[in-house]
Amino acid sequence: MSEKSFTHMESDKKKQWKCQKCGNKPPKADNITPIKSSQSSYEDNVCNNITTRKINSKSINSEIATEDLSLMLSPSSTDKLMPLLRKEIQSAVAEAVQNAVSIYFSKEFDLIKNELITLKELKSTIEFISADYDKVKVDLKTCESRVIELSQDNKRLSDTIFDLSNRVTLLEQHSRENNIEVNGVPENKTENLVSIVKQLASTVSAPLKDTDLVHCVRVKKMDETSNKPRSIIVKLTSTRARDEVLAAVSKFNKSNKENKLHSGHLGFGTKKTPIYVSEHLSPHSKYLYARTRQTAREKGIAYVWIRNGRIFIRKNDTSPAKQIRHIEALGKI
Repeated sequence: MSEKSFTHMESDKKKQWKCQKCGNKPPKADNITPIKSSQSSYEDNVCNNITTRKINSKSINSEIATEDLSLMLSPSSTDKLMPLLRKEIQSAVAEAVQNAVSIYFSKEFDLIKNELITLKELKSTIEFISADYDKVKVDLKTCESRVIELSQDNKRLSDTIFDLSNRVTLLEQHSRENNIEVNGVPENKTENLVSIVKQLASTVSAPLKDTDLVHCVRVKKMDETSNKPRSIIVKLTSTRARDEVLAAVSKFNKSNKENKLHSGHLGFGTKKTPIYVSEHLSPHSKYLYARTRQTAREKGIAYVWIRNGRIFIRKNDTSPAKQIRHIEALGKI
């Protein structure tokens, strides 16, 4: 031990301390091993009849370090050492915490950066979609306005077409107001339609002169597969002549319920077939009249008739007459 170390040693330890020589056991009489200082040279280690041990420098250093540590852990030195240790520990902990926080926030900042990039791309997408949405919204509003305008125009056009259709129907019917239509007269290649019509008028007591007849002709069948003879259209000079013939036919049939007007009355010797005389209707009026008769049979309506090209119905003898102008009116009967 150095003198300096011994000087700093506490008084109690100084009293108990012994040098290495004094601490060794006394040698035996017959085996003396001299103790040499660590400063002796290696050459003195070899002597006759004397065995020496080489001092291990590591053990000496360990002993010195232990002694120095014991001096450092003394009460006076401990008070000086604790602030240093505390400062070193705090510094190490602070550095470790700083490193951990730095690593953690570095990762978090990377994640936030990636999220910000994603949000930026999402923002661009939303702005693009928003612009398209605004455009679509404007276009939709324009289309809605256009649809409303077209709907109004369509309604006006529909009303106009309906009105024009009614006018055309009235004009067609007006052009036929002097005509009568005869159905059920057998056909013959050598027939004389004027003579047949005059014979029919004489039979019902409404004779016609040649000057009363303007034109007589058979018209094409609406149903080519039908075996019925073609209709005869008779154009008279006035509405008055037409009404006289129609009234005479109605009166004749009422007077002869068992023998109504048929082909035998006109001189045809073949099978007797009923003959019907009516106003000459336009195609639209004829179709409407047929549908009206069908609806009347289904709903039990008693009377259906035509007067001056107009169609009327009456449910019974006490109910008022109603005019049928179009197909839709049949659903409201």
